[in-house]
Amino acid sequence: MALQPGNDPDSARRMKHQFITTITTLLMVGATVLGVTLTIMDGRFEQIDARFEQMATQVDTRFERVEGRIDRLEDRVERLETRMDDQFREMNDQFRDMHDQFRAMATAIGRLEGLIQGRYGPTPTEAQRSDREDDQPARRAPV
Repeated sequence: MALQPGNDPDSARRMKHQFITTITTLLMVGATVLGVTLTIMDGRFEQIDARFEQMATQVDTRFERVEGRIDRLEDRVERLETRMDDQFREMNDQFRDMHDQFRAMATAIGRLEGLIQGRYGPTPTEAQRSDREDDQPARRAPV
């Protein structure tokens, strides 16, 4: 025969035990769900971290390549500046040499003029020639 709920002396203990079992089961299921969720999230975060690490490595590699290119460009610019400085110095040296040669040539021409004037006398200037032509009657061409 079935006992009435109020007449069973162990019913309170059984209900307490069933309540504790139900709560424990719910807590265990909740903890399991949380554990699984956290495990999935950790795995996802590890994937994201690995992807960021890969991207950081790629970015670092690209920056190193760009820095290498910039360094090579700076070296080329320095070489060009050095070449331009050398060419400028060479042009200045050539200009000085040319200037010295012109001075030497002017000195040589002056000496030659002095020798010529010493031997043949001074040459009349254009003004002196025109004065002489004004003093002399104009010659007519024969008819």
